[in-house]
Order: sequence, then C-alpha cells, then structure tokens
Amino acid sequence: MRYEIGYQILAGMSYFFRIINLALLAYCVMSFFARGTKLFALLDRLIAPLRRPFMPLTMWMAQRGFPFDLSIIFIYIALSLVQSLLTQIVYIFMGVW
Repeated sequence: MRYEIGYQILAGMSYFFRIINLALLAYCVMSFFARGTKLFALLDRLIAPLRRPFMPLTMWMAQRGFPFDLSIIFIYIALSLVQSLLTQIVYIFMGVW
C-alpha cells in the first residue's frame, strides 16, 4: 500500500515540476518575442512569486555590471533541489532507503 501511494505521489510531483519547468521555458521564450500578449501576462503573474526571492541577488549582480537576469536559472536550480529533496522524502516514507 505504501508503495502505491508513494509512486502516485512521485508521479504527481513529476508532472507538477514538469509543468512549472515548461512554464519557465515558455516565459523565457515569450519574453523575447511576445511581451505584450495575454499569455505572457499570465505567465508573468505565475512566475513572479518564484522570481521574487532571487531578485535581490540579480539586482546586486546588475549593479556590479552583470548584463543578464539569471533569476530564471536560479529558479530552475532551486526547483530541481526541492524536487530532489521531496523525492528522497517520499522514498524514505516508502521504506526504499
């Protein structure tokens, strides 16, 4: 029973993080080509809370002359770490480790 629940949780987490990663990719691509669209506005509203914790770091880098906003890369790294941590917790719950 624990295995079935654990695998369902892992599958749900995988879908959730895949959707967020696709939204990040779409946001990056649309920021170059389609900034004025309603879809970009929706993605911006979804991504903004994820970007907010990394903005002080990217602003600090910009003040020092770094020309790129790396907040999306920082989000991707943080989400990967969170996904890995949650996966390990589910495995522990399942008794695999």
